[in-house]
Amino acid sequence: MLNTIEKIIHQRTEQFLLALGVAIAIYFLPLLDIPVRWLGLFFHEFSQGMVAVLSGGKFMSLDFAKGNVKAVFTHHDLWIPLFAGYMGNIFGGVLIYYSAQIMSPKLGNFAATIAALLVGITILFVGKSDNALLLGELVCFGLIMIIPLRRVVGVRIFYKIISLSLIISVMLVPIDSVFLQMDVDAQSLSDLLSAPTPVWLMCWFAMAVITMRFIWIDHCMNGW
Repeated sequence: MLNTIEKIIHQRTEQFLLALGVAIAIYFLPLLDIPVRWLGLFFHEFSQGMVAVLSGGKFMSLDFAKGNVKAVFTHHDLWIPLFAGYMGNIFGGVLIYYSAQIMSPKLGNFAATIAALLVGITILFVGKSDNALLLGELVCFGLIMIIPLRRVVGVRIFYKIISLSLIISVMLVPIDSVFLQMDVDAQSLSDLLSAPTPVWLMCWFAMAVITMRFIWIDHCMNGW
């Protein structure tokens, strides 16, 4: 019995590592990376705006321009929404993962409703718009449409690979910051709160690693 359990765990760990490898590949492959990067950007900026509202600030708009997304918000403590950005990427990854994992039709419909609300709120706060908006809405609506198909193993695997890519994007933030000097949030937090930039980068990295570990454990227990 014990050997059987160990064999299953070993097999599911191999599956998870394979899915992780595919997720990393998608994140770096031209064209294939566009939906994942856009979703990451969406959750990042959307989370900043919503956390600003929930903590006493104002969410002014969500601007789509030149293939980019930018949340416009005001807050008396700017570090709170700034820190929430990459946490939003992690939350988005977890949301998509468990939308795929949930088998109950009622909970699936609830997940679809949450996704629809995200799209609706996005449209409400949209300022400037171009093709990035169209691409983003199509991706979101596409995810909503296939939620009822989550009982199909291939669809669940697709969901989970996308979710892993979102979490991986946060784990790669320190690398992007060092080699590409892309991260503005960490620098802004450093300017606001004395703590050096690497502290914020490692906080996001640690949260992403912890989340990835929980997902791995969940996969070992429940499989695809």
